[in-house]
Amino acid sequence: MIVLFFTFILIGVIILGFIANEYPIWALVSIFCIVIGICGVITEDTKKYPTALDVYRGNTTLKITTINGVPEDTVVIYKNN
Repeated sequence: MIVLFFTFILIGVIILGFIANEYPIWALVSIFCIVIGICGVITEDTKKYPTALDVYRGNTTLKITTINGVPEDTVVIYKNN
């Protein structure tokens, strides 16, 4: 999916560099493609981390590492469904 967003950015840059000089409307199309691509890359990056809804829905488990009965570290792990 991230390849699709990088493709949007690439298409926007190509249009901006070659076609937008002759046809001003294509400058808007290229800027739209670049913005969609950047927003897509940003949102794809945020999907890697669990959210509060994942914990609420039961999609994750909490692993607590203890040393001598004292909690040292906690990790949220996605469940395999």
